[in-house]
Amino acid sequence: MLIPIVKSQKQEFETHTLPNGFTILIRYHDSPVVHTGLHIRAGTRDELPHEQGIAHFTEHMLFKGTSKHSARYLLTRLDEKGGELNAFTTRENTVLHATIFKKYYREAIEHLLEIALDSTFPEKEIRKEAEVIHDEILSYRDSPSDALLDEFDELLTGGHPIGRNILGTPESIASFTQENFIRFTRQFYRPDNMILFFSGKVKPERILSLAESALRYKTFAPSTRSRTQSPVHHHFNLKKKKPNHQCHAAFGILAPGVHHPHFPALSLLNHLLGGPGLNNLLNLNIREKYGLTYELESFYHPYSDCGFLGIYFGTDKSSLDKVIKLIQKELFKLIDTPLSERKLMKARIQFMGHFLIQQENALSRIINAARSYELFTKIESTAQIWDKLLEITPQTLQQITAEYLHPERLSYLIFESE
Repeated sequence: MLIPIVKSQKQEFETHTLPNGFTILIRYHDSPVVHTGLHIRAGTRDELPHEQGIAHFTEHMLFKGTSKHSARYLLTRLDEKGGELNAFTTRENTVLHATIFKKYYREAIEHLLEIALDSTFPEKEIRKEAEVIHDEILSYRDSPSDALLDEFDELLTGGHPIGRNILGTPESIASFTQENFIRFTRQFYRPDNMILFFSGKVKPERILSLAESALRYKTFAPSTRSRTQSPVHHHFNLKKKKPNHQCHAAFGILAPGVHHPHFPALSLLNHLLGGPGLNNLLNLNIREKYGLTYELESFYHPYSDCGFLGIYFGTDKSSLDKVIKLIQKELFKLIDTPLSERKLMKARIQFMGHFLIQQENALSRIINAARSYELFTKIESTAQIWDKLLEITPQTLQQITAEYLHPERLSYLIFESE
């Protein structure tokens, strides 16, 4: 019944790799604006113990001055032409991206490459930005749900870098100097660790020529660092008193990442259990039926070699135990009785529909494609994704739930209101 929207597509993306390892990913399509950016393989998990938060701090500092231009120029150059410049950091990547009228595509690409490869990290700017990030850390601590989930991830991985807070700590942030940023970027901000992505109506050969010219005379010393080993699951069951109005709870497990055969089924299970749809099982059978919680959701955050799978909710202290039992009841239902094929097909269709809606955003589409290419050196078509969903049987989903979400296997962290 979904055949019309998952038919085979012609190759949508083209990729090129320069002799220095720099990869260029291009989606040619008709649009008055272009989206371009740099996908860099550098995130929280790449930090040494004394570098907590430096990946995210580096992202901030890239806009604070290069050998050619001031911070003010870097922040306003594209804005003055009606463009947008932004960036974000994850546990495995840093992404810089710009959106602008296609007439200015050259300026956008040159701008991104300049800030990524020629930032100078002035000490004066480091001190100012440290204060900004310090406030950001405190704002997260003011949010019980953020504080809970940050601590949950760190406990689950036993302090492994991939489970640490992306922002770092006030102490680590205050300790960084210009030399720290120079060393970090020398290791990770390298052509063979980057993907330049581009989406818009500009001939691919022009993008290639521009990238080649920008990198032609730059030299890079060999990297001496490799990515940290995979984390190991740590089990815990903790309850802490907190001065919050509500109780907040998370329980879950360290699950497989994107390369594991169970990845498609785990993604579908998360969508079915507590995903974005109002008809997810947790919302319908607990929130809507009993009205005991406002926030209730499942999560699956997959990375290259592991993932965080679990459930989060907030509720009144008097309802805490009941909500936990109701969630466990839903999990046991999935473990004890396989879904009917009809319900499973509905779940597949909904998952695919949400994916296709997300793909309508051209910026999101090209950013996701760059991440996919970094992980798999390919970008799956819609038809290929649909085929993987069709391979998931009711028994597969039942087995996956029993293996990863059996209540007795999960770790629990509860912030109980005082």
